[in-house]
Amino acid sequence: MIEKNNERIGEGESSKKGKKKVRFHLKYALPDVRSSLKRDRKIIIGLVNASNNGYNFVSKKEVAPLIGISEQIVGGTLAFLNKIGFVEKEGWKYKPKQELVNLKNELDYESEEDAGIALRPLIARTWFGEQAIKIFQSEKKPLLREEVFKRLGKFSGADPDYHKSALNHLIDYLTYSKIIQEDKDSGGYSLQDFETPAFAKKGIIKEKDAISEAKKVKEMGGLKKEAETIEEPVQILKEKTKERIGEHPVDRLKQVSNINVNIEITSDMKPKDLQEIINILKNGGLLKK
Repeated sequence: MIEKNNERIGEGESSKKGKKKVRFHLKYALPDVRSSLKRDRKIIIGLVNASNNGYNFVSKKEVAPLIGISEQIVGGTLAFLNKIGFVEKEGWKYKPKQELVNLKNELDYESEEDAGIALRPLIARTWFGEQAIKIFQSEKKPLLREEVFKRLGKFSGADPDYHKSALNHLIDYLTYSKIIQEDKDSGGYSLQDFETPAFAKKGIIKEKDAISEAKKVKEMGGLKKEAETIEEPVQILKEKTKERIGEHPVDRLKQVSNINVNIEITSDMKPKDLQEIINILKNGGLLKK
C-alpha cells in the first residue's frame, strides 16, 4: 500500500467560526469530491507537458496556465496523485511517473477509452486497485457498480453521501485502466481478462523474444494461453513452474531455447520484492546462480 491517512476533515467544508466541522475518519486518500476523471486526465497531460515529459519537477503554477484550470484545483489534484503513487514530489513541485507520460503519448494516437490501459500498472498498486482485485478474486462473479461502491466506501471509511462522487471517481479509474470491465447487458463488473493483446504492450515484459519463447513453452503444453500475452511473467512462472511443469522444471525448460526476461525496476519497489523476483528466477532455472 502507498497512501494512508488516519483522519481528515471533510473536503470543501466551511472553516468559519460558529460552523461545526464535519470530520471523516478516512483510512485512505480519496480525490476531491468536486473532481472527475476527465479533469484529472487534463491535469495529467498538463503536468507531463510542463515537466518536459517527466524530466523536471514543476509547480502547480507552471501547470495551471497550460490547461486553464485554477491553481487551487491543480494543486489539490496533484496532492492526491502523489498520495496514490502517480507522481513524485520534491518540496512543492511534482514530476509524473513514466506511466503518466505513457498515457499522454497514447492519447496522441489512441482514443481516450483505449489509452487508459497505460495507467493499469499504477492503478493496480493503489489502495483501491489492490482492494478491487481482492474483492473480485474472492467473489469470483460479476458485481454491480453499487456493490463495488459500497465495498470501497466501507474499506476507506468514506461517507456514502458526501464522498459519493469521489468513490465513483475511483471506480472510473478502475474501468478506465481496464482493471475491471462492465458487461453492458447485465450491468455487472468483472476483473478484466489478462489475455487482451494490449496488455502485452503495456506490461513489464518489453522484449519480443520473451513472448516468442513463452509461446514455445505453451506449445509444449507447459503453460496456459496467458503465456501468449505475458504482462506479469514472474507471477506466471512462479505458479506454473510448480503446477504445470512438474518436479523437474529445469530439465523441462532446457528443451526450450533461452527465455529473455526484462524486469522493470521501479522507484517504489521494495528490496524484498526484488529479492523475491531473483529467487523465483533462480529456483525456476531461469537465472544462473
